[in-house]
Amino acid sequence: MWRTLLKRTNPEDQLKLKGIVSSIAQPSVFVNNARIDTQGTLSFSFNETEVSATEFFNQLMVGDEVSAEGQSNTAGVLQAESIEIED
Repeated sequence: MWRTLLKRTNPEDQLKLKGIVSSIAQPSVFVNNARIDTQGTLSFSFNETEVSATEFFNQLMVGDEVSAEGQSNTAGVLQAESIEIED
């Protein structure tokens, strides 16, 4: 089952995207065709523990659920400030 949550209540607010990873092209992660760019990401987490970008991408697999927060750029790509692999 595919599910994606995209939430923004105010244009100045952080954008939150949560869903199932459909593909990975480091430094990008795709959730149902929505691109999350992790270049410049400040926080990577796995099992509620902060990890390096290398460790994050070593653990990340298609089908994992991720949650990311950041700002959308003019191309509609989420520039993640934080991204987490959900349990």
